[in-house]
Amino acid sequence: METETFALPDDAKRVSKTTVCIGGVNVYLYGVDELTPAQAEDTVVLILVHPRTRTYAYTEGMSHELVAREGGNRRGLVCLTFDARNHGARMVSPLSNQSWSNGNETHGQDLMSLIDFTAADVKMIMDFLPMYAPFTVSKYLCSGVSLGGHVVWRLLATDDRVQSAAPVVGCPRMTALLMTRLAKFLGAEPVGDSKEANAELRKYLAAYDAGTAAITGKEIVIMNGSDDETVPDVFTKPWIEAHSAANTVTYLCQDGVGHKLTWRMMGMIAGWIHKSVE
Repeated sequence: METETFALPDDAKRVSKTTVCIGGVNVYLYGVDELTPAQAEDTVVLILVHPRTRTYAYTEGMSHELVAREGGNRRGLVCLTFDARNHGARMVSPLSNQSWSNGNETHGQDLMSLIDFTAADVKMIMDFLPMYAPFTVSKYLCSGVSLGGHVVWRLLATDDRVQSAAPVVGCPRMTALLMTRLAKFLGAEPVGDSKEANAELRKYLAAYDAGTAAITGKEIVIMNGSDDETVPDVFTKPWIEAHSAANTVTYLCQDGVGHKLTWRMMGMIAGWIHKSVE
C-alpha cells in the first residue's frame, strides 16, 4: 500500500468543510467545526496546493485524511485549499495548462507565471484569512503536489511566514527541469536560441533558481519518486547537497514510484503536521 497512489477511500471519515470567499476566490477550510474552544485560540493552518490540470477536489481528499488523523491535541488543525489560477472554477485557457508536447508553445512562461501567481494567491490568503476565520491562526504550514510542490518551493524562497513546508514531486531548480524537458521535446540541444526558451524566460528562471538557492533556516520535508519522468528527482538532489546544511531537511526518494503522491508520502506529511499540533 505504501507505493499506491493516495486516494481518499469512500468509507473514510469526512470532516467539516467551510467555504470563505476572499478577494473573489473561494477558499475551502476543513476541520473548523471540530476545533475545541482552546484549539480555536491556537490553530495551525496547513495550506495545500493541487497539481497542474487538477482542482481543489484533489487536495480536498488530502484535507479530510490529514484532519481526521488528528484530534485531542493541544493545538488545532485546519486544512485550507483553493483552485489555483486557470484551474477549476477559475479556468480561462485550458491550453495554457498543457506542456510543449501537448501543443502549448508557451509552456515555460505559462508554468512559471502560474507558479508565481498561485504563490501570490497563497500570500494574500495568509494576509486576509485572520480577518475571516473564526479561529486564531498561530502558524502556517504549506504542502502541495507537482505544481503545488513548485509553489511550495517558491513560498519557501519568498515568504518568511512559511518556515515549514513539504513539497511533493516539486522542484527547486526550474532552469534545469524546463530546459531538459524542452530539449526532450525538440529532440536537440542546446535550446537557448529556440522560440520556446527566449532570453527573458531564461533570465527569469535564473533569478528564480537564485531565490531557492538562498533558502536558509527552514524545515523542509522533500518527497519525490525515483521513477518520476515528469519532475525527475535528479533536479532536486543538487539543491539538497548544496543547501541542506543551512536548513532542516527530511528527504524521501521513494523507490519504484513515479510522479504521484503515495500513501507513504501522506504518512510523512501527517507525521510532520503532528509535530506542530501535539
